Amino acid sequence: MLSKEDLFFASTIMNNKFMNTQEMDNLLASLDKDDYGKTLCQILEEKNFLTKADVEKLRQKNQVAPSEIFIVDFEVEKELGRGNAWITFLGRQLSREISVTIKILLPSLGGGAEWLKHLSTHPLLGPHIHPPVSRLLEYGECDPWFYLVEEYTPGISLQDKIARDGPFSPSAWRPLLAEAFSGLSFGQEHGLPHGDIRPENFVVTASGHMKWSDFGLPKPPSIYREPCFLAPEEKESPATPSLPSDLYRLGMLS
Repeated sequence: MLSKEDLFFASTIMNNKFMNTQEMDNLLASLDKDDYGKTLCQILEEKNFLTKADVEKLRQKNQVAPSEIFIVDFEVEKELGRGNAWITFLGRQLSREISVTIKILLPSLGGGAEWLKHLSTHPLLGPHIHPPVSRLLEYGECDPWFYLVEEYTPGISLQDKIARDGPFSPSAWRPLLAEAFSGLSFGQEHGLPHGDIRPENFVVTASGHMKWSDFGLPKPPSIYREPCFLAPEEKESPATPSLPSDLYRLGMLS
């Protein structure tokens, strides 16, 4: 399973026409135990898909410093990580004096205008707060980037928690799974599929609750999604996330 940073890099590779989705799938399927623990960059270099110069060029395209991002009423503090479509930063909303999560969609991934159009009617922008789902506070464009701001949820990703503490016992997992399904039910009520259910997109809070992130956010067409997390129908039509696909993914995760 790829890390969020590797997924981000895979999307960049495909958007810059170094590889297509099938070639990336074939590469990942061919990995053996000697490749475990290596980054995607290391693997691509060793297998001669990319040169060191190619890797450095692609990395430079993805460099965004907090000091370069100017959004009215928000202060960007530090990078938290990278997913397969954006870079995530910790920030503060100055008027409310609260911590927030700021996500930057790089223009190289495309689909920015469609992204903004989709967000203009997003249910999570309303006053309603559904506890298992991170609330969307604001979105817009800060040239040359598109951004969105979500409420900040302190905690650890489900993937990192399992890596650190080991698998959950059935009794510990059941209430978290119930909260995950509650979030999925919220999406169903609003016709809002998640489209990218993975262990990294759940946060286990300090109080032991499950929280969805990236819920219902539009997915640029050039992002890479690992086959192991795709429902069967998504492998045939990957551009259209759906609620049944979400249910399949959550079942796989369980």
